[in-house]
Amino acid sequence: MKTPIDDTCKDYPIRPEHINTSGHFWSAFEHSETEISANYVVQLCQRNGGWKPFSFTDINSLYKSNKNAEVLDYSFNNLRCFKYLREGMPVAEAEGCQYIQAGADGLMRVTHEFITACFRSSPSGGLLGRGRDETEKGKAPRG
Repeated sequence: MKTPIDDTCKDYPIRPEHINTSGHFWSAFEHSETEISANYVVQLCQRNGGWKPFSFTDINSLYKSNKNAEVLDYSFNNLRCFKYLREGMPVAEAEGCQYIQAGADGLMRVTHEFITACFRSSPSGGLLGRGRDETEKGKAPRG
């Protein structure tokens, strides 16, 4: 099972603000709809100030507030996987395939794999280059 990342992982190096949500997460998850859904999750984490657990109500509220009020509810679009459905409702989560996991408390948590896929696709401008040249010259990077 993939390890969820949350505020208990204080030393986790990639923060939500390190990911640029102003565009599409091209090739992050191999499906456009999944990449759009991932963008909303990162936006929510940016607003919450970290990789904090969130509820479906939290992500759905953000989704609805962003010009989607007239459409269906938010969909995870393969960020979470289910073994099978019964009467349209997920019965059990499949292990090993989800980028977002539901905890015993019912809150969602992102995984390392989710974060790195988003970051590789859309790093925040200036983050990758900031201080690189100075560090290579033996100087401390500027903050």
